[in-house]
Amino acid sequence: MNDTIERNAPDVGRLCTRAVVAIDAAASLRDAARLMRTEHVGALVVTTEFEERRAAMGLVTDRDIADAVAATHMAVGEVYVGAIASRPLLSVDATASPAEAAAVMCETGVRRLAVMARDGTIVGLLSSDDLLAALIEPLQALAEAFRVGIAREHVSRAGASSPPPRPVFLPMGTPGMRA
Repeated sequence: MNDTIERNAPDVGRLCTRAVVAIDAAASLRDAARLMRTEHVGALVVTTEFEERRAAMGLVTDRDIADAVAATHMAVGEVYVGAIASRPLLSVDATASPAEAAAVMCETGVRRLAVMARDGTIVGLLSSDDLLAALIEPLQALAEAFRVGIAREHVSRAGASSPPPRPVFLPMGTPGMRA
């Protein structure tokens, strides 16, 4: 990745979606789908009781639910979130760069990562869309710089006249010629 873009890119802790919604692993897919719709999210952190406290154990997405229902032919009330959750919960440190997060996504084949604070708490979810939005800004600025440069060249070259276009004579009988 371009060093200039990388130096100016914010860390993923500032890029991630802060709305983290959790669901118990024992909840049904119907409950998960309802919660996603109510909260307007596409992914839920799946939690379970571990050593007398709630712990994140995975992630379930709207796509996971659709795939599970289509593949199993079971009713959404019969399948539990914990059975289809992506495990373990894949994460990246909040201070990681977009390039580091993209590398984790590429290595693991996922489109969402939990973003973790130093104390181990989840501060948000980072999607591939979040990364694309952050990385496109510098590219848009570069494209605008090109447009400005081209416009400046047109203005500076306006005084220099170019030769008039030469007429093109087609041989007689060429289709499209008028007689």
